[in-house]
Amino acid sequence: MAIKKKVKEEEQQSGFYVKPPETPAWESFKLFLYNPATNQVFGRTGPSWAKIGTFYLIFYLVLASLFGIMLWIFYHTLDPRVPRWILKESLIGTDPGLGFRPMPNDSDIRSTLIWYQGKHRKTYELWTESLENFLEIYRRPGLTPGRGQNIYNCDYDRPPGRGQVCDVDVKNWFPCTSENNFNYHQSSPCVFIKLNKIYGWQPDYYNNTDEFPPEMPDDLKNHIVTQKAINPELTAIIREQERETLHGEHETPVAGVLPIYKRQSGSDGLEELLEEAEFVKDTGRTKDEGDFSMIGDALMMAKKDESPDSELSLPAAGPSSAAPRGVDKKLLQKHVDIVKNVKLPAKMSREKIGMAEKLTKNDKLEDDSQPSKVGADASADDSTSIQIRQILQDCRDFIMHALLLALVTTIVIYMVPWSRFYYHDIFTHFLTDSTFMTEAGLYKNFWEIVVVDHIWDYFSGILIPLIYSGVNDKMAASHLAKLKNPKDLLLVNDNILVALPRIRQVRVRNDSCHVPEGFLYIFDSCYYFFKPHLEDTEPFGLGNGTIWTYSNASVTGARGVAGEITTYTGGGYYMDFSSSLEETLKLYNEMYNNTWIDHGTRAVMVDLASYTQRDNLFCIVTLLIELPPSGGAIPSADVRVQKLLRYESTLDCVMLGFELALTALLVLLTLDNILKLVHQPMQYISNLWNALDWVMLALGYAAAAVGVWRYFTVEEQLSGLLDAIRQKKHFNFHSIRTVHTTYEELFGCFAFIAWLKTCRYVIICCLSLLATPTYCRRMWQH
Repeated sequence: MAIKKKVKEEEQQSGFYVKPPETPAWESFKLFLYNPATNQVFGRTGPSWAKIGTFYLIFYLVLASLFGIMLWIFYHTLDPRVPRWILKESLIGTDPGLGFRPMPNDSDIRSTLIWYQGKHRKTYELWTESLENFLEIYRRPGLTPGRGQNIYNCDYDRPPGRGQVCDVDVKNWFPCTSENNFNYHQSSPCVFIKLNKIYGWQPDYYNNTDEFPPEMPDDLKNHIVTQKAINPELTAIIREQERETLHGEHETPVAGVLPIYKRQSGSDGLEELLEEAEFVKDTGRTKDEGDFSMIGDALMMAKKDESPDSELSLPAAGPSSAAPRGVDKKLLQKHVDIVKNVKLPAKMSREKIGMAEKLTKNDKLEDDSQPSKVGADASADDSTSIQIRQILQDCRDFIMHALLLALVTTIVIYMVPWSRFYYHDIFTHFLTDSTFMTEAGLYKNFWEIVVVDHIWDYFSGILIPLIYSGVNDKMAASHLAKLKNPKDLLLVNDNILVALPRIRQVRVRNDSCHVPEGFLYIFDSCYYFFKPHLEDTEPFGLGNGTIWTYSNASVTGARGVAGEITTYTGGGYYMDFSSSLEETLKLYNEMYNNTWIDHGTRAVMVDLASYTQRDNLFCIVTLLIELPPSGGAIPSADVRVQKLLRYESTLDCVMLGFELALTALLVLLTLDNILKLVHQPMQYISNLWNALDWVMLALGYAAAAVGVWRYFTVEEQLSGLLDAIRQKKHFNFHSIRTVHTTYEELFGCFAFIAWLKTCRYVIICCLSLLATPTYCRRMWQH
């Protein structure tokens, strides 16, 4: 009866209750649905459901409010109509692309040829349907971004206002109309040439009738002079036609002058400058002859056949390409020279419509005597060169960042070997998860220590047997026999204890708090929470030896230990284990019999360390049991497996080379960021990714500095460790552990920021994929 009573009292004291009786699964499920004894529904009473319901209601309302605020900020930061970066600041720049419609089907992207059999409707339905879809937005004003509200009935003498676009009557484009199948059935197909939209871009029209380039065709000169008074806003696309070869050819509009059918510089409306061009079949031509028209430096050819089933195609080629069959090379060279020498005004030059000059070697030799480009062309070249330099800069940054990631990842993987986790789990299992039996017959582990008696039971049931587990073990004896100096060495699961363990406590004075006057007849002393200025430094108990007299941190060599309640100093009262089990038991009994742990004790700490030669790893353990004034015990454990001895093997030296390479790369990145800041300070500061670069560099330098400090700290204290092993004393690893832990945390943050920066290049890659077609076209035209 006495034993049962004691067990019951200990259960109540420790906060544990008797396990409820087992019930069948179905009965348990019914009780879960509704328990009539407690009126619980799904395990909760009505007030409990009301409390938790109110909590989650408020929680989700706050969460939804935060989400709504973020969406509001997002939509008020980004304009859904206009991109943030436009003109020279954007990736596309100020060079709109020049394209044509209809385009071939997406399923066949081998070329941009337009081909069909002249009188066969099924073969040209693909092209006419493509044009139908393309012109649908011109037929139905409601399809425009402004919903048709910004359409203005304008003419050359009635230009549209800001934010407006001109109305277009596509029915007046005969024969290029839908009802006429865009003249495809007559083997004279209509092709629409369009200038892509660039936000904020305004064309500069060619209206200079005083100075014409000598190579400009006479009919184009006459047309510009004639139309200047009535149609001042005309965009010239330079085209030269060889009338001797292309006799019988006609096209609309006249001589490469492109009227503006729709114009819009803002965020709404249509973006294209559109021209219709009709290629007319000439029955007086031979089978192999072709029609040519020069648009910038793009050559368009329409092959025609006299037969009713003739095939018609519109390929594109640069001037440096070989001349197609049926094309005179002299004629082709003449076209190139005309495009090269014609001077167009700003914002509508050849380069501004996405077509740069491509010169052959002979062209370059001929141009040596000519003056360099100035004005608008030079500005366009500068814009293009700036964008190309930016792309090359991003590519170089990406290569350097990829190298940085490779070095950082390699060092991190080597710094944290997989065996480290096994070593940690083994020590954690033996020290904190193993169970011991209390005096009351209950089985508990380290985490279940709740009273002072459990601390003594843990020492006698787990800690001391584990420390001396290899004394009488045959396997441990055989392992010790292989060592050079096996005498008095202790093994824990085949791992050498490099220093004898130590048990230490910190105390507070008995006058650390005030006893109310009404309770003085009951309490003659008061012990408060631990604070450094309230720490007890006077001898107690037997009053002799380190167990009963105070030693400061300079003697113990310990640092502060952080617990759940507070941080405890490195001084205190301690007992070092002996290499002999009998001597250790003698000291333990002295402490237990004379109440070493009493009301003034606020924390009990156990320090030990082991070493495994196989993986060159140290396991540094600190067990902490806090004893608050209110009673009970709060256990915590810090088990750290660290590789303290660096650069011992060949692979360690290779890692040293990687670390030096990483340091050199950090220096290069620093210089690169300084140069960017000096050359473009405002643009550099406005980019948040650059701030992340500096955070990453700061963490990298800090980790490198702490790494050097760690190396010299270990080398300095290694001799002290060897002396402690020889003299069978305790050695404190607190300073080494702190430095190594700081290094790992800094390097981990550095690696995290380095990987986080990868998002920048992911975004750049996504934007590049969107801009790749335009950029490739520009590079080809250049």
